[in-house]
Amino acid sequence: MNLRSPYLIPALLIGALLCAYAGRGFTAEPVDDATARFRNAQDLRESGELDAALAEISTLRSEFPRNVDYALARAQILVALEQDQEALAELAAATKLAPDYEAVWRLRFAVLTRNAHTLSESERESLQRLAAARYPHADWWQALTEIDRTRWTVLVGGGYDDLSNDLPSWNNQFVALQVRPNQRSFHELQVTRDQRFSDGDLGVRIGTDHTLSEDWFVGGDVATVSNPAFSPELAFSAHVGRALPAGWTADIRYRQRNYATDDVATFTATAEKYFGDFRTAYGLSTSRLNSTSTTIGHSVSGNWYYSENTSFGLTLSFGEEAEAVGANQVLETDVSGLAISGRHRLTGRLELQWWAGMHEQGDIYRRRYLGVAFSIRI
Repeated sequence: MNLRSPYLIPALLIGALLCAYAGRGFTAEPVDDATARFRNAQDLRESGELDAALAEISTLRSEFPRNVDYALARAQILVALEQDQEALAELAAATKLAPDYEAVWRLRFAVLTRNAHTLSESERESLQRLAAARYPHADWWQALTEIDRTRWTVLVGGGYDDLSNDLPSWNNQFVALQVRPNQRSFHELQVTRDQRFSDGDLGVRIGTDHTLSEDWFVGGDVATVSNPAFSPELAFSAHVGRALPAGWTADIRYRQRNYATDDVATFTATAEKYFGDFRTAYGLSTSRLNSTSTTIGHSVSGNWYYSENTSFGLTLSFGEEAEAVGANQVLETDVSGLAISGRHRLTGRLELQWWAGMHEQGDIYRRRYLGVAFSIRI
């Protein structure tokens, strides 16, 4: 062929396309073939041909060791064959491949629950804490420790606030009795003492939370004080939330605070996302003071679940706030704040909690605070 022929380039292009078509079995076909084989294994499992399904998925699993869906599918077949120990080994491997894959965790806990007699209480609690850190509003992990008994806990703690502008410091102490009659319900009775400037408030708070289903949860609390100098005479809140796909959770809360001279109503919408050993959340709050003016506040937070016994948190807040800044004085101010916190399980029954931060209350004062609490299971 003449190298200067006008047909040279079209001929070369057509030849390249024919070669690509002829060689398509070496590129696209393995991917399509694997997909078809995976679908076939699923069909075999659903039709009850478990041995054939296991052979097919085991081959895929060895060919694609990083594919977590193949690991999960193989574990499902092993569970159906009642080969629980091999299934648990496969699920443990799948958890390492995708630490936040909820379907893997759910199946793993289902198998562990029916083999709970092989685990010690500490092993069950350790696994439950790991799952609860990632999926706090799910109920599939609760069955493992719903070898049901009521759990009682005493929480004792206090805090100290240092104020700028030569203002006297604040302090507070609290003790709470917490009861979890089962893994779906939580109740708390708390007694608090707050000292601000020359005034002190002694208060009582009752709270409760319930998991209604795998997706929905609700809760609420009510509090009152004996000497409402700067705390509301009556405060109550209620919230409802839902666990969403891909580790997302949404929650809406209403809070009402009735002071001696003012009322504040607040709506807060929160969206949070769990992934691996981390959690992030954003909250948007709108408050109305005496049903007239409206303020808007924001919060951004994150948590790192370093291990089953240790976690850390960071929260940023900014916007506007309607808050008691002195005796019988509720004001709207611009606010900003930064807080860090931590939780550390010291023993099977003792846990340490701590928090510290800074809060800017407009031009009135800046608070630098810290606090510590111990949780003791009885």
